Amino acid sequence: MFHDFFKLSRQTVPVGKSIQITLSARFASQQLFERGELVLKFMNSNSLTVDQHVPLWRQYDTIPFEVVDRVPGAISFEVTAACEGELRFLLAARRDNMELEVCQFGIYALKDDLLALHPYRGDFHVHSNSSECAFPDEDPLHVAAIGRLRGLDFITFTDHMQMDTGKAVADFWREAVPEYQIFAAEEVHQLKSQQESLYRHNNFLPGVHIINFGGSWSVATLENDKFEQYTAEIAQRAAKLDPALSPDVRKIIAGAEWIIDKIHASGGMAIYCHPYWKPHNRYDMPVEAREAIFKSNKFDAVEIIGLGTADKNALYRESNNQAVARWQSASLAAGRMLPVTGATDSHNSRNNLGRQYSIVLAEDCTVSGIKKAVVAGNCAAVMAHDNEERRVYGNERITEYVNFLLREYYPLHDEICALEGLTMLKKLREEI
Repeated sequence: MFHDFFKLSRQTVPVGKSIQITLSARFASQQLFERGELVLKFMNSNSLTVDQHVPLWRQYDTIPFEVVDRVPGAISFEVTAACEGELRFLLAARRDNMELEVCQFGIYALKDDLLALHPYRGDFHVHSNSSECAFPDEDPLHVAAIGRLRGLDFITFTDHMQMDTGKAVADFWREAVPEYQIFAAEEVHQLKSQQESLYRHNNFLPGVHIINFGGSWSVATLENDKFEQYTAEIAQRAAKLDPALSPDVRKIIAGAEWIIDKIHASGGMAIYCHPYWKPHNRYDMPVEAREAIFKSNKFDAVEIIGLGTADKNALYRESNNQAVARWQSASLAAGRMLPVTGATDSHNSRNNLGRQYSIVLAEDCTVSGIKKAVVAGNCAAVMAHDNEERRVYGNERITEYVNFLLREYYPLHDEICALEGLTMLKKLREEI
């Protein structure tokens, strides 16, 4: 791995500006100048040579560099990116009429809007044992530690019909891991009946699954506390819908729109979850209801990668694939790329977390920063199961950059996160 033995002064540069970069060997055993005469080659971000020709196979330009330090070795050089995209470099040593590769690396050129943003890997949809359907040993403090171990910069607790879990977990871990953000959210459904407590009670109707991310109050609690008013408002909305639809379908559509409106009233971001979930070899959401939700397009983002699982559950893979296809057609119909998120919908953190997630390009890793970035479309949904091809979904510009980050930036990032995750687990085992 490049970053095990070498380091760069920066991995992103502005488009069209001359920027100086320093490449350094990390260890004395990697001395650069004992290998022979060094040559630095590169390919510009527009894939043309300096004189604007299309290069031949394995043809690079060469650029001058200055020696900063001979032991273990550091050089500096200037680059100017022709356009947004990756600049590819190859450092080689010539000796005895032979040219041996020392290392390869990439630097990414960005326009100013993305250059000002930071990448954050996170999961927008995670359950703890506060959800009735989660594994009983999914203690939320432990779930958070597993998330950091698996390379997450933020984790979002979305227990069914409750949002207190994330607040308590964030308070517990704030001092120990200040850079790891733990967000309180909720997965909101339509209640079947009023409850004394919403804790660990999956007492909701099928169909509607919408995340309230960043809301200042719980929409589920509002449903329960004002149940008669809530049911009356749903009935009023349903009565205005197409009478050709069945009463149950109209109730689902009206409930989804009511929930999204209330999420927005709370200041939250509404994420439409797993629209093609097949829990029992059938869709959980009736086709007419799903299409009405997509047509109204009130949600802020759609979860196109969700239902993470450690095994190769064919129905879950099929659900994600269909969600991606529907997102594409919905984007065409809307005339713009609809914002997306990726998540695990984890109910079993050890088997799920880190295999599916979002990469968000944001000003900061705060609720407001993440919301702003997702709504702006600066988010990619990623599927990265073990021993499988990684898949990245989002708009073309974001996915190209995210693929670079996953290859060139995240390996080192993940090692640091893993160390913090182990420290968190150690704290739980020794102090709790």
